Amino acid sequence: LQIILQNKINLIAILKDSIIKLFIVQFISSAAGFILSDLIGAWFGLSAQSIISLRLLFFAAGGQVMFLYIIIFLMYFDMSRLGFSLVALFFGLNLGLNILFLYFPYLPMGTGYLAAISFSFFVGLFLLLYSVSDIEYNIFMRQEN
Repeated sequence: LQIILQNKINLIAILKDSIIKLFIVQFISSAAGFILSDLIGAWFGLSAQSIISLRLLFFAAGGQVMFLYIIIFLMYFDMSRLGFSLVALFFGLNLGLNILFLYFPYLPMGTGYLAAISFSFFVGLFLLLYSVSDIEYNIFMRQEN
């Protein structure tokens, strides 16, 4: 049992380290897109409002990739029900917030998507770390004999 608990602590540390590294890579790529959005907008002839939306969507796309990593980790740990629940949460939030933000035309397009993916990512990260902290139960008690 002591070996299992030590392996669990190591697994949580590796998982946190991996997520931090993935987050840094995604943040750098999103920041690069944010910085280059003026050049991209000029290249395609986008309006100033479209460039603001483009900047917002670079960070939303980075958040989407991080959210997908969380889903993959959940599937790896055989927590598919939790993964599908997070996808449903994102779908509902994305739909609801985009409909809500139609009534706020001064907000750039994509604000609902960014809010939905950010919230879903942080909920998923919390649930993933919480679930991994209880991994010995998931390994021994939930398996069919």
